[in-house]
Amino acid sequence: MLRVRLPHNINPYPWQRPIIGNHQLGKDVWLNIHRRGGKDLTSFAGIAIPEAAEIPGTYHYIFPLLNQGRDAIWEGKDHKGNDILEHYVPKELVLHRDNADMKLTVRSSDSKTSVIQIFGVNQGQYEKLRGKPANGVVLSEASRMEKKVLEVINPMLIATKGWKVVQSTPNGQNWYYDAFYLAMK
Repeated sequence: MLRVRLPHNINPYPWQRPIIGNHQLGKDVWLNIHRRGGKDLTSFAGIAIPEAAEIPGTYHYIFPLLNQGRDAIWEGKDHKGNDILEHYVPKELVLHRDNADMKLTVRSSDSKTSVIQIFGVNQGQYEKLRGKPANGVVLSEASRMEKKVLEVINPMLIATKGWKVVQSTPNGQNWYYDAFYLAMK
């Protein structure tokens, strides 16, 4: 059996620890954090990768635009210049890396696999998610997404008893603003 310590190469800031901890308690996580605050690194390396390694399934990492996912995660670097995929995903977990579709296949428990894929959803692209399964979803920069993406992902997560992380930087009073303050209550 493969043994790797997850999260890998992450030393969370004190404010990031409760985020990961609340997720581990089975709660949906809503984050309203300033730019360069570490949202994507926390959600990708601290939540999505450990979940995919533990529970076989399909995980969606969603941005408003596909190129944002390529820049932030797929070809992204941390503040020290480390490649996100190379430094925070243990090589022992990686079975396949599809650069064209930004799809990462990793080893999971019970000799099964998980897939983590990056998507862009604005301009109606969320419709491409319809019908796909999802065990977990991260919505990055949610305040800049069309609200209809929730109509597509929520039924997926209900069917799998999955989880979601909704994160963003503030962007005025919009659906994310309203939902974030409702979630706080």
